[in-house]
Amino acid sequence: MKLQDITRPDFLLIGAQKSGTTWLWRVLDQHPGTDLPRKKEIHFFGGVENYRKGKEWYYSHFEGLDSSKVIGEASTTYLYDNIPFWYNPSSSIEVDCSLPAIPELITNELPNIKIIAILRDPVWRAVSAYKHWMTRMKRGRISPRLGIKENRDTISKDAHIGVWLLCPLPEIVEEVCPFGANSDSYF
Repeated sequence: MKLQDITRPDFLLIGAQKSGTTWLWRVLDQHPGTDLPRKKEIHFFGGVENYRKGKEWYYSHFEGLDSSKVIGEASTTYLYDNIPFWYNPSSSIEVDCSLPAIPELITNELPNIKIIAILRDPVWRAVSAYKHWMTRMKRGRISPRLGIKENRDTISKDAHIGVWLLCPLPEIVEEVCPFGANSDSYF
């Protein structure tokens, strides 16, 4: 694969888990002006193991897409500040501190990328994540306090948006639906 022949994404959809990224991805996928990869969450910049697979692996997800259309990718892990290891013996998130922060990795590789960040009121997002976690783990009913405690690394991801605000991006898109605008009924 030659660098000049690579199809690159035009936008990245980043956002907290349970904030509506899958819904927005499906809406964008239905638009006739977009061509999206089959896999929604590639996690190239959001997981050390995938990042180490190399750029050729990342760009292979965009092969065959129509470059005359808008191409994008969505990975919730891009909201993190530093790139985490997915597989580690601890139950907490560990990061590779030898790599730059995720926003820097992305903007170095994709300098003209547009970023779509989707967020949700942190309390409602935590409740939704707890319900999702309970369903996914197929566990008996446990208290929300314990569920949130066990899911705290995912819940704390909302705090990582600040690192994106420090990153010089070519264009800032306006805030579409601020917290408290009754958006929770849609997610």
